[in-house]
Amino acid sequence: MKRKTIMVAMLMAMMGLTACQASETKENGQTSSEVEVIRFEDTETNTETDTEGTESTQTDTTEEKTDGSVSSEMTDNFSVDPKDVADYAASIQEAVSQKDMEKLADLTAFPVYVGLEGVDVVDTREDFLALDSSAVFSEEMCSVIEQADASGLEASRAGFTLMGEEGPSITFGVVNGELRITGINY
Repeated sequence: MKRKTIMVAMLMAMMGLTACQASETKENGQTSSEVEVIRFEDTETNTETDTEGTESTQTDTTEEKTDGSVSSEMTDNFSVDPKDVADYAASIQEAVSQKDMEKLADLTAFPVYVGLEGVDVVDTREDFLALDSSAVFSEEMCSVIEQADASGLEASRAGFTLMGEEGPSITFGVVNGELRITGINY
């Protein structure tokens, strides 16, 4: 039972969830199971089993970069610090407001989906820069992205999406350990 509880706890840790095992008190005061509350916050645990069947656990933690800034390791969209998400979204908003194709390309992972008529997927930075900038920075795109709330964006498997009530949007997420634009939708 204890090994099963540990395995469940480790799985819950990987998923960032809280586990609680309830107990039942009988009339004679005895409990039928132990109460165990396990909380996992601000860490991600990875468990691996080697060829001999031995488990090892690694925990991703916050690390200090050489420039003095602090950021969490980005292994997936759910491991990104909310401040990093808001800062990145603000960078996208700046590039769009300036209608700067170079800046937007710098923020983009290639290949990237671009939902312009007749475009679909753009394979390279050069192909992206060759797009019609007036189409990329349409009036509606600029308006929606300017008004989008960059704080409090929720993570999903697809990433984070800067968008308004309707219309165009820009999706970004973790690509090779860095935030990058993965879709520009019209």
